[in-house]
Amino acid sequence: MDALIHPRIRERLIGLRRQEGRRRLWVLLASSGVVVAVVAVVALLHSPLLRVERVRVAGARRTSVAAIVQASRLDRHPLMLDVDGTAVARRVEALPWVDRVRASKDYPGTVALVVTERTPVALAPANGGTALVDASGRVLDVVAKPPNGLPRLVGVPPVGAPGSVVSGGTRAALAVASAMPPELVARASEVAVVDGGELELHVVPAGVVLFGPAVQVAEKLQAVAIILARADLRGLRAIDVRVPSAPVLTRG
Repeated sequence: MDALIHPRIRERLIGLRRQEGRRRLWVLLASSGVVVAVVAVVALLHSPLLRVERVRVAGARRTSVAAIVQASRLDRHPLMLDVDGTAVARRVEALPWVDRVRASKDYPGTVALVVTERTPVALAPANGGTALVDASGRVLDVVAKPPNGLPRLVGVPPVGAPGSVVSGGTRAALAVASAMPPELVARASEVAVVDGGELELHVVPAGVVLFGPAVQVAEKLQAVAIILARADLRGLRAIDVRVPSAPVLTRG
């Protein structure tokens, strides 16, 4: 059959076949190179050279770096590839003072943790001292000497250990305490739970604020602040703001 083909056409066909063969060879070599590169990358990512060697922590003031690293489990030097930033953040956020954590990887071997800590808004009784509590109800710490400038919750049971969360009447008192501005705390430093679960504020140096339940909190606190700032408080017995639009001051 080939004898019937003109020599020039036969040469052209042979050239085309050789060209196709070279093209297939290049495709094969390129594919092999990609496979080798992928294998190399996978091997590198799983290499001991890419384990977590350093944890960089920023933003922590109340929580030690050692406690954060231990809670994150990054001190176990996992592979960088296996580090789940969401899981790391969740573990660190279980620490009492920690509110939020942002975790990021910095290859080849560093994980950065940016920590946002919680802020205490009230003091509560606790076994062994006084507890610092944040607005969400989390117990942050128990201290022998509490800081100044925070309202104190009274008439409530001792709160749990750091990391626990308050409940019941303590939470109602906390809702009021956390909404009090510093200038009002200076004049009414205690939020008390009394019979029936209603609330009172204890005024300095004497007198009480009949607050009622923890509803219309902003309106009631505004009424208290206005009366304490403008009224003659000599002989003060009580300020009743249970109906905040019609507060009543009594002396005795």
